[in-house]
Amino acid sequence: MTARIVIGCDPGFTGAIAVLGRGAPTLYRMPLLKQKKHAYHVVGIIQIMHDVFVGCEPGVRPLMIIERVTRPSSLTRCMGILEAAGEAFGFEAVTVRPQEWKGYFNLGPAKADAIALALKRWPSLRRIITKARDDGLAESALLALWGREVVK
Repeated sequence: MTARIVIGCDPGFTGAIAVLGRGAPTLYRMPLLKQKKHAYHVVGIIQIMHDVFVGCEPGVRPLMIIERVTRPSSLTRCMGILEAAGEAFGFEAVTVRPQEWKGYFNLGPAKADAIALALKRWPSLRRIITKARDDGLAESALLALWGREVVK
């Protein structure tokens, strides 16, 4: 039997999606439309969710953890797109406040701390998380881990 797949989603233009099965998570930068400023590539997001859905064990519903945002509007729009995509594929979607999941890991607001923790947990991610602005990749991975350890 395979582990339940957990998807961690950090909304935003520098956000990311992490798919945690066994081992290190698979990381995706948030799909964006290049020809439009401040626009998410909804089809790209749906494609990631589709690929997760296809890779799931029959009868095992993936868990999707989305960081809850309240502003600015571009972040709330992204959160809504992620929730809709998860719902369309029948994933169990849970939103969590940053203070809640970061508190679980004893993290503060510093993005560097999230990066350090993700790299400590999964050293193989050093080839993907290479700079300070990769905090969305690290946070999405930690969101997925929080979901695996906390949400039952």
